[in-house]
Amino acid sequence: MRTWVVIFFALRLLLVSAVIYNFTRLLPTDPRSRIRYRNSLRGARLVADFCLHRGGIFLKAAQYLSTISNLFDAEFTEIFAGVPDRAEPRPYDDVRYRFRAEFDAEPEDLFLEFDRKPLAAASLGQVHVGRIRDGRKVAIKFLHPRMEHLIRKDLRALRYAVALIQFFYGHLNFRGHLGEFSNMIQMEIDYENEAENMRRVRDNFHDDPRFVIPNVIEEFSRSTVLTTEYIEGIPLNDNRQLDQAGANRRTVTELLVEAYARMIFEHRFYHADPHAGNIFVVLSDAMHPVRLAFVDFGATQMVTERMIGFIQRAIQIMRARDIPGLVELFNDVGMLQPDADREVYTNLAEMIYARYSSFKLEEHYRINPVRFGRILKVSDLSGVGLRLRDVISQVRLPRRYIYLGRTLTLLLSQSARLDEQVNVFRVARPHIDRYLGLKSRGIVTILRKRGFGPLIDRLQNGSAVQNSVVVRDSVAPGVFYSIAQQIIFATLGLGLLGIAAYLHTYDLELWSERSLYGAGAAFALMLWKMWRAK
Repeated sequence: MRTWVVIFFALRLLLVSAVIYNFTRLLPTDPRSRIRYRNSLRGARLVADFCLHRGGIFLKAAQYLSTISNLFDAEFTEIFAGVPDRAEPRPYDDVRYRFRAEFDAEPEDLFLEFDRKPLAAASLGQVHVGRIRDGRKVAIKFLHPRMEHLIRKDLRALRYAVALIQFFYGHLNFRGHLGEFSNMIQMEIDYENEAENMRRVRDNFHDDPRFVIPNVIEEFSRSTVLTTEYIEGIPLNDNRQLDQAGANRRTVTELLVEAYARMIFEHRFYHADPHAGNIFVVLSDAMHPVRLAFVDFGATQMVTERMIGFIQRAIQIMRARDIPGLVELFNDVGMLQPDADREVYTNLAEMIYARYSSFKLEEHYRINPVRFGRILKVSDLSGVGLRLRDVISQVRLPRRYIYLGRTLTLLLSQSARLDEQVNVFRVARPHIDRYLGLKSRGIVTILRKRGFGPLIDRLQNGSAVQNSVVVRDSVAPGVFYSIAQQIIFATLGLGLLGIAAYLHTYDLELWSERSLYGAGAAFALMLWKMWRAK
């Protein structure tokens, strides 16, 4: 029955879409676009409502749609992101079912204490609190009974629905997304995999007590039951409780950004679901008054060498402002199909670059975290002669890039809610530079290490204003470093010329000649930096 409900819902959407599309073909361009856009939004709301009422993996499907819809207008992202991953708690008999299946015992037989009232309930499972024999408080997470069977049925229904959509709209390649979604669900219901993820992240942060990853209680963990240390902390989004406890929200925000910079760029393995229910603030001893605790590692992702190479190449291309090179890079990594018109996408990329190049680091507080994830507006397409169906059929974002984009968008959102005055880009930048091998070199680095960072930042911002140059610190060190290095080389060259003249008056020809060579090298480097800055 569930399968037929999904199929009929898909047919209904297809029928309405076909009627609207054919009805508007005779209308002028502007009203046609407005009507079709409103219909698309209405369809998105219907899909979100359907997912909310069906529950189970459909709640996860709505969240997945929010990760792939942020390429377009923010309204679509907000519609799907607004579907909560909540469910009615299951009765205690369901809990007993899982424990008897996995341990052949009742929960009360295994734990010193077991709270029958769940601490939290979600679409796929729920969490209870207990205490083991050695007195430690633990969190016990279990998969809802018969969830595996229900997931198989719902995925089959989604395959039928996608096949219908593909039949009528061949350019909408949803099969690949359905495969990615299916893999994601299978990983999230495998609690042994989640336990391994937790152990891995814990090992990565073993030398830094500021970050807390709970221990897995091996004795009471199986493929559908996961028992871990219970974390006493304040939810990341509870600003009132954080203030009452005296927690410094600026410190919390900086810790959060640092944690993800290290996970992504150093460890190359990160917690891919940084919403407030999965991150807690732990107030502890005087040495580490604020710590961050991460829980729920069902969604994790790796950062491959290819991704790191892509990021490095993208930064280099953006430094050179080589937009055609950026389009070539997208083609090289498979984001752009071979049959796509490079010139058209170059024009589109230049339009997007012009929009984001006006972003100033000191205006970070103006960013709407939800809208920041939107790279492209649908209205941009008509300006370069593209249709939405062209982009859908010719642009492919690999799963790892989608999850990384979603994670960074959620991270921006959490940071803004904690303390909107914290400049997350400045906090993250030293870590990104370090792990990507993009450290600034020369006198600027030396001055920063000597404690002149704030002065350099003020000079940098002032230089940008005086020279009408936008400082794009979130992408590259910027024009300031080039200008500063030109000044340093010019000063060095002039100084060496003066030394050469002084030595020449005392008939020290050898040292005078070497000073001249040094001055020539300094001026050559200055000219090279000037050429690179163009």
